Amino acid sequence: MLYSTILMPESREDYERLLTICGEIARKDATFTFKVHEGKIVVFSKTRDQAHQRGTWLVKKTKVRASYIVPEKS
Repeated sequence: MLYSTILMPESREDYERLLTICGEIARKDATFTFKVHEGKIVVFSKTRDQAHQRGTWLVKKTKVRASYIVPEKS
């Protein structure tokens, strides 16, 4: 089962920057997969902890203005 980290950038510039960062990570790390859906960037992870770690890193360490959620699995 995969967990999703849904990234919601605050501006078009933040969106483009996050896309670039995610693309660079995906080229270096085969376990890092993502897609774009309805103006949001969705990153897939094997565990809930990994999903939160990735979201935190992408929002805090890159200084991109965005928020993220990791939805509960039903």
